Formats: sequence, C-alpha cells, structure tokens
Amino acid sequence: MSVERVLAALALAAALATAWAEAGSPLAQKTREGKPWLAWIGNRTEGPAAGAHLLIYDPARRRLHVVDARGQVPSDAAGAAQRLPAPLPAAAPDEEPALAAARAIEEEVRSPRSLLRLAGAAARGLRRGDRAAADPLLLALELRRAPKGSVEPARLAGGAQDEALLRRLLSGGAPPAGRGGPISAEVLNGTAEAGLAARAAKMLRLGGVDVLLTGGTSPRPRTLVYDRTGDFRRAERALAALGCGRARAVTRLDPARAVDVSVELGSDCVGAFQAGGGRD
Repeated sequence: MSVERVLAALALAAALATAWAEAGSPLAQKTREGKPWLAWIGNRTEGPAAGAHLLIYDPARRRLHVVDARGQVPSDAAGAAQRLPAPLPAAAPDEEPALAAARAIEEEVRSPRSLLRLAGAAARGLRRGDRAAADPLLLALELRRAPKGSVEPARLAGGAQDEALLRRLLSGGAPPAGRGGPISAEVLNGTAEAGLAARAAKMLRLGGVDVLLTGGTSPRPRTLVYDRTGDFRRAERALAALGCGRARAVTRLDPARAVDVSVELGSDCVGAFQAGGGRD
C-alpha cells in the first residue's frame, strides 16, 4: 500500500473518529466518562458461554485487558458488553488463548489495511444509524496512541484472587500498590538446552529481579513471563530485564508459587542466552 493511501486512510479514520465521538458511540461515551468499556470478541455467539474473550478498555490508563474469563464474568457485565464482529484466530495448543487474542488485536491495530477496513465498516454502520459500529475503529485509534505494551492478556481460572482481579478490571480500579522491593521470580527451563535457566536468571538479576529458584518445566516452544499476583507491571519489568524480544507476558494468578512472576523459557529464546555461564 502506498504512503499516500496510508495517509488518506489515517486521515479518514481521524475524521470518522471525531464524528462518532460527537455522535456519542458507546466507546466514546465511556472514554469521556473515564469508565471501562466492555466488549466480547471471538467466536462467542451470545451470552457468556465459553469460546471468546472479554475486552476491557480502561481509558483512564489507556490499557486494554484481553481476558480469557472462562465463564466467570458476572451476568450484568456480560450483558452490558458489546459484541465485536471481528473473529479471532484459534490459539495454538501450546499458547495461552488470551495472548494469541492480544497478538491478533495488536497486529490489527498496526495494519493500515485493517484501519481502512474498520473505517469502511464504521461508515456503513453510521449510515444505518448504528453508533456502536464506530467502536472497533475508535478502539484501534486509541491503541495506536497508547504506549507500547498497553495490551494486557489474562487467563482466569476461577479462584478467589481471579474473581478479585476481574472485579477490579470491571470497575476500573487502580492496580495494586505492590509490595515494594525487588521483583521475585522463578525461572523454569522448557527446552533441551542445558544451563538455559541459569543464564536467564543471570540476566534477570542484572536487571534487578530477585530470582529465588531455577528448575525445569515441560517442553515449550514459546517463552512466557507469567504475572502470578495481578500486578502486570512487575511482569513487564521482568520481561524487559529478560532480554528476549520474542517473550511475552500474561497474567495467570497462582499465589501458591510465592513469587511475583514465573519465567517459563521456550525454544524461541535459546538464541538470546547463547553466551554466558551457568548450569541448571
């Protein structure tokens, strides 16, 4: 796509966004009020049945939470959420579904072609008098202006901590204050590369992360940094210290582990730790 077409698409998107904001689309209204906006995205047909993800956009913090809620969403919140028409690709068997959904959304936001398509769909909706048709475009524009890393995937399994986290996200509450001090972590090697956990632990310690233990886990191709306490910011800082650009962070609470984050190393990050000493 030529630069001229990209610029034209962005100009059209900006003009349409302004028009819908003035017309009062649901997302624009929530943004003005500083309240979370909710939407279902994926293969969900209706209601809170399993198979899709709940999007919770927090305009005050410019954060989009992509939640694999596994049927835990209260009925009033489930009913209030819009349903976005965009499907999501199926996650690979070895990948967290919420992370796959977050990646698809980020790719959609970065694509000029997708912006042009969203603008066209919004224009058709406006002609029908459907103000909510603007919301996918408005969300894309919001995320393009948001800082890098503003999409937070989370998988909830139904424990008390998961319920508390979901209530906080639905209410737009502030993240936890944190315990202070260094981030605590465990590093688990999911590859056949001996010494990988020790070398990754060395990188994390250089970045100010307190690695309490290293060990092994089941084989995995992808490296994930799990937020175990509901403070995604700590997982982001550990991710930055890890030094592997392919790794991603996702919330999956597990208070029994007694660490802030779990770093599960996959084969995608072997190259990032080729140098350095240490053995598992």
